[in-house]
Amino acid sequence: GTSRESKNTRAIAEKLHKQFAHPTADKLIKLVRNSGVKDKLLEEEIKVLSGKCMTCVQLQRPPPRPVVCIPMATEFNEAVSMDLKIYGKYYFLVIVDMATRFCAATVVQNKCPSTIITGLLTSWITTFGAPKKILTDNGREFNNSEMRALGEAFNIKIMTTAAESPWSNGICERLNGVLGILVNKIIFDGKCDIHMALAWAVSARNAYDNNSGFSPNQLVFGFNPAIPDIFHNKLPGFEEVTSSEIVRRKT
Repeated sequence: GTSRESKNTRAIAEKLHKQFAHPTADKLIKLVRNSGVKDKLLEEEIKVLSGKCMTCVQLQRPPPRPVVCIPMATEFNEAVSMDLKIYGKYYFLVIVDMATRFCAATVVQNKCPSTIITGLLTSWITTFGAPKKILTDNGREFNNSEMRALGEAFNIKIMTTAAESPWSNGICERLNGVLGILVNKIIFDGKCDIHMALAWAVSARNAYDNNSGFSPNQLVFGFNPAIPDIFHNKLPGFEEVTSSEIVRRKT
């Protein structure tokens, strides 16, 4: 009946809301529509859920400041911005493509140049190849001889912002804040470790539409990853019980 249908739709909305790291209602509705699903009841449930989700209420972030930067790229991997975010006793090495806003991030234990370079190689260059330009702030973890040697080896132009104007690396600064909030929500929800939480946050962020009307995934790969097939299949997509503790935490 209608009551059962509404209950199932509410459960689907809650599952999607959690799996995509608690996005706003607008972002999640766009993501669902882009997957080919148009369901007014589901969209209404998403709107209701977004307004009363306790994780979102408790971990709400302030409105973002405008990003101030000069456009440096018009195609993927032409230029990337790189920064460190402090998260408790950890650092997040965050890399974002300046044309598409596609991002990657990894947990690092310290700010040593060799650690940063290893993170850059494993998180970006081994997958997408070397970018033409890398923009960082003027911190010693980025502005050093080892980073310049990397640039020479891979034919990358290493660019640093002026010491008095770190805001000019605004794209990455803003993304740091977004990822921090998403990680908070994921850990609050799923009790997973920091590495899993950051990976899930990055995955969710790359699926959200940006100002172009497309997600970073769509701009880079041409499509978003498939959302869980819980609209048609009861099992396994909508099953609450799993033998894997890791999977349980993320579903």
